[in-house]
Amino acid sequence: MDIDPDQPAATFSRLFDEAIGHHERSELPQAERLYRRLLDLQNDNVDVLHLLGLVSSQTGRYAEAVDFIERAIAINPDVPDFYNNLAIVHYNHGQYARTAGFCEKALRVYPDHPALLATLGNTLFQLGRHEQAAAAYERVLSMNPDDLMTRFNLANAYRESGRPGDAIREFEKCLHQKPDYAEAHNNLGNVLRMQGEWQAAMDHFNAALESHPDYTEARANLGLVLHQLGRQEEALAECEKAIGLRPDFAEAYNTLGLIYRKLERLEEARVAFEKALQLAPAYAEAYNNLGGILMLLRPRGVAIDDRESARIKSGLRGGPLLPGKPARALRRF
Repeated sequence: MDIDPDQPAATFSRLFDEAIGHHERSELPQAERLYRRLLDLQNDNVDVLHLLGLVSSQTGRYAEAVDFIERAIAINPDVPDFYNNLAIVHYNHGQYARTAGFCEKALRVYPDHPALLATLGNTLFQLGRHEQAAAAYERVLSMNPDDLMTRFNLANAYRESGRPGDAIREFEKCLHQKPDYAEAHNNLGNVLRMQGEWQAAMDHFNAALESHPDYTEARANLGLVLHQLGRQEEALAECEKAIGLRPDFAEAYNTLGLIYRKLERLEEARVAFEKALQLAPAYAEAYNNLGGILMLLRPRGVAIDDRESARIKSGLRGGPLLPGKPARALRRF
């Protein structure tokens, strides 16, 4: 679009709307090209600087993204969404400690900003500070009790904090609000499974699969519960389906190995645990499981490399299968 020298404001507005349209359709090169033309026209336009920062982040240019949004904040420090989106840029590029510090600083200026609090909660969760993450999510929900993503994240934070009863309550609230919320069904099923409530856990995994048949985590978790209930052939079928949907799914191979071990198909169990470790070399639980299989196979004359056996036995014990992660309900603009 050419610039009309007689109507610069109208031209700017049309260019801006066109750029936003490209951005909303994820046509990032076209959006960036127009944003840069707009910046040539008004090099201190905070909205253009902010949006260029978002495009830069979305295309993997972290330093450039930070620079653009910081320039927007320096020109107009009174837009809280600029602070939140800068925090999200840090978060999306794995800079969790920096994100937490930036959120805490911004919250001293905007103490009741829900999006900043939610971003802080997500960041603290990633840092393993689950109780503090829960406190941030609770503050968001005190202002916006219908915020489904934040309630889901709060349930996950409670679970990771060793508060299964609170986690169950919050997951159930999520499902009351959205009965077909597959991730909530899956994560609630995991909490119930860890509490030994096998049938209730299985009901929730099945509910997740009813709305999302290709939900591999729920299918693998269903296989694990069926295994724990002694229904090995059914468990085997579910794990094979999960692996068919996602061949690089290390946790499903680990569960498959447990099922084979229960069926006394030890060689197949060994292959499954080794596949899990090939996909996830630091998977401690699979190391332990493989070590147990190697000890069972040794008396049968199966050769085992002593160095590998020692390495397996030194592995740390792993955590529960597929605990779930906080939802990334983060604003783009």
